[in-house]
Amino acid sequence: MADLFGDIIGDDDMFGDDDLTGDDDLLGDDEFGDDDLAGDDEFGDDDVGDIVGDIIGDTLTGATRGRRVSRSRLKKAVNAKAKSMAKKALRKRAIGRTVRYDPFKPTRVREYVQGFDSLTAIPAAGVQTITQRPQIPFRPERLVVPSDIAGLFLLQDVKVGKNSQFASTQAVPARVFDEKAVGVRLGLDTAQISQDLVLVPINFSAGPQRFFAAMIGTALDQLSTALDQLSCVHPLPVTDARALLARIGPLVSYKILFKLGSFRGDKDRDLANKALSALLSVLIYVNQNFLRAHPETPLLYKSGVRYKRERMGETGCPGITPEQWGDIPTILRDGGADCEDLACWRVAELRERFGIQATAFFYYRRVAPNKTLYHIQVEYPDGTIEDPSAELGMNSRAPEFDRTTTIYRVQ
Repeated sequence: MADLFGDIIGDDDMFGDDDLTGDDDLLGDDEFGDDDLAGDDEFGDDDVGDIVGDIIGDTLTGATRGRRVSRSRLKKAVNAKAKSMAKKALRKRAIGRTVRYDPFKPTRVREYVQGFDSLTAIPAAGVQTITQRPQIPFRPERLVVPSDIAGLFLLQDVKVGKNSQFASTQAVPARVFDEKAVGVRLGLDTAQISQDLVLVPINFSAGPQRFFAAMIGTALDQLSTALDQLSCVHPLPVTDARALLARIGPLVSYKILFKLGSFRGDKDRDLANKALSALLSVLIYVNQNFLRAHPETPLLYKSGVRYKRERMGETGCPGITPEQWGDIPTILRDGGADCEDLACWRVAELRERFGIQATAFFYYRRVAPNKTLYHIQVEYPDGTIEDPSAELGMNSRAPEFDRTTTIYRVQ
């Protein structure tokens, strides 16, 4: 143990090497070495912190097991640790006194309808300003006035914010915009969040009339990845996992074993990455089909499943431990899964339920001459990264993602 502590202190990084972070194992034991898809590590983050704390404490009290550390180097390490703790304390205090601002980050484009209603009848020859404030960025592309009232009104103005969308101050017959009109697709200015959309109708009939209209256009919408905002209303009934499995009936797992010779370490790294990408794409597609067939499937984060490190099975092939991948019903039956299963479910869910074209991606690091760590996560169109394994209880964090990490997006 003394040598272990001395060796750790002797490293340039006081907090250990990358292989002390947690990942979940996706393997591939073969004669060329192991390719692992990330999992729990031997120590875990808390243990690494405890080891470093013990080293600093013992050395300060004159313990001999850290004797290989020079006094100046230890002083630098202690000072760095103290500064880090002080910064965290100040940051925590500052956060407690501030209001967090999250900028709007759109994640999908959709058609949006904005209604207009005068609420009361507009008197004959009367003019009324009708204002609406959309809560998402919205660009109107068509204005529709019902044909049964269109002949009774003129439109004096259409505004986005303070800007008129008419070429002049001349009023336009509302009949131009009835639901049967052609050639009236507009390209109005974009109304930002809570910016005014204004219609100014004139009633030129002989009596009071109520005015109705609608704008149709393109909107930028945002679906948060935060767990506390995932309870958005879904138009389809969502049941719990037990009810869904009872409805489906007994599951008979159809097992397919791929024997791939592509995972040969750095010799064929690009070939291995393409193979893994193809397999992940297949699992995403399988899950999308399941969600279409069973729209009552609970959302991943509401399903009750947890991250589970995989138990390796038998293949009948000496020296090979298989990676077992599960689709959504299999994960529900087992009560959990590891990174590739959870990520593929989440990507399929985002695509089918929320219209977000997310994708899976994986990254890896060579941590030993014959071992590579992989981990699979989810990427949103705006570049936001989500780790379902971490959200669902992976005991140790995934390898730190930085610019030295090689990533590969699933096509």
